Amino acid sequence: MDRFSQILIKHKRQFEQKLRQLLPDSTSEQRQLIIKRLSERKRAEEEKPPKIAIIGQAGAGKSSTINALFGTSLPVGHVGACTTEEAELRVEAQTVDGANGVITVFDMPGLGDDPDLDCAEYKQLYNQVLSECDVAVWVINAASRAMGYDKQMIRDVVAPSQDQLTSRLVIGLNQVDLMQPGSWFHRANLPSKSQKETIAKRLEYIIELFRDIVPGIDVSRIIPYSAMRGYHLEQLFEAMLNACDSDRAWVLYGRKSIEDFAATIDPDLLR
Repeated sequence: MDRFSQILIKHKRQFEQKLRQLLPDSTSEQRQLIIKRLSERKRAEEEKPPKIAIIGQAGAGKSSTINALFGTSLPVGHVGACTTEEAELRVEAQTVDGANGVITVFDMPGLGDDPDLDCAEYKQLYNQVLSECDVAVWVINAASRAMGYDKQMIRDVVAPSQDQLTSRLVIGLNQVDLMQPGSWFHRANLPSKSQKETIAKRLEYIIELFRDIVPGIDVSRIIPYSAMRGYHLEQLFEAMLNACDSDRAWVLYGRKSIEDFAATIDPDLLR
């Protein structure tokens, strides 16, 4: 159950008392009418699922990110491009206390498969979809040094619509578990010391890379993570909440389905 439902249902009496304090001259019928209208507004908002665009180059892990955040089972491509056209997905999710919810996720075509399409059809498609979404997550393969193409596409796709998109953009650096040098500490599901240093340097590089072309983006919305390991997924989702309009963030909050990170750690280490 989302936070707003808790206020209206579990704490209805306290909510009415608060209304009585704010509106001392109101009658009980008037306060009940306010609560009814708020409930109707809540239901209306829930009937308009949040729209999220997951975008980036082919092979960056867009489908894996969707699966890890919302509990879906999209096919993950390991050899060739898995998504070849715009796919609007209505994802059924469940909150921790059992409330069902729907979210609309746009798993956008993987960039880089056809440079000619990137410069024409893809741009038109991306601009259209991004203008309709509540939040957009640009997924980058953090283990790759080839960041120039991401910079080019963000400059050409995002920059032209900065007024609409910059405040709602999150940049995710996926696959940090594959970064070199060093190897992932599997028992604790954490990066090794050398990997931590590399991740920090790569994060600094990304911030500088996008500072000029997306000047309005908050550095707190550039998140290193691993969809496959479940590492920093909560931080990624928190950044998405912060990027989403406040009137819609509570709807998005009720849709997440992220595995408890503690469950990925060796029980012996926890003990």
